[in-house]
Amino acid sequence: MTIPKLPGQLRENQLFLVEPPGLEQLAKAVPKEFQLIGPVQEKWAVKLAPFENTDELAFGLKTTERRASYRLEDDPGNLDFSAARPMNSPKSFNFRPKETLYQTRRDNGGVAYDVPDLEPDRKAFFGINACDVAGLYVLDRTFSRRYPDPAYAAQRQDTIVIGTTCFEPGENCFCSTFDTGPDLKGGFDIGLSWLDGQWLAEVATETGVRLMNQVDKEPATPESIELKHDKIKTARKAMSKAFDLKKGLRALNDNYDHPYWEEPADRCLSCCNCINVCPTCFCYRTTEESTVDQT
Repeated sequence: MTIPKLPGQLRENQLFLVEPPGLEQLAKAVPKEFQLIGPVQEKWAVKLAPFENTDELAFGLKTTERRASYRLEDDPGNLDFSAARPMNSPKSFNFRPKETLYQTRRDNGGVAYDVPDLEPDRKAFFGINACDVAGLYVLDRTFSRRYPDPAYAAQRQDTIVIGTTCFEPGENCFCSTFDTGPDLKGGFDIGLSWLDGQWLAEVATETGVRLMNQVDKEPATPESIELKHDKIKTARKAMSKAFDLKKGLRALNDNYDHPYWEEPADRCLSCCNCINVCPTCFCYRTTEESTVDQT
């Protein structure tokens, strides 16, 4: 999947090395009117949530995901928060689970329509994995092309994206199948990669340059860039669920009536949690609600 460039894309990405304290400098460089959103521990899980200081991020943790299983474990000393995969995705902030489209009321014998104000919601996604960055583009493609959704545009515009390379894929990860990870392909302002002691920061846009100008850094070395590529190759090989996309499509098309589908169907509780956690699903429905006290 080819992810388009963001506005203000640099002709050539800039690479820097940043020591751990520089991460807090980067967070503080984000303008105050932007809400910081990143992976934060909440009880027994990690979720994308607002935060104020990088101390709140899910450092020293990792998650293990299996079928119908999600476990959070301690991983002391590991500052690569991409190892702690959130249970939600950026979709929950840009494509809200529930919103009011309009309200009606009686007005001089007729009906008046009130549409909510669509104020821009400025946010900065901080440290989201490459697959979630790619998921943002899928929603953009859906809601911003032929029939633009003004409510989605209000949530999505003026968004800062600071992504992270994922060097520790889970047992169920297969982003390499769609070429949406484990490394960042596009759609980000700054990309972070944890290289065993310091961050390799890849600056891709003018917004990213303005942020990095406020961070202590030094130029990246050829050795650090090579180390990143080696870790990406290792992560790709570790994805046991990766598959050939063309063969997968043929297998699905040839097995619509396969008895296997009865097994997941029997387990389904119709809770819609799969829709909620998927970073790209945009299923929705519209309903009308009325009250007896309308005047």
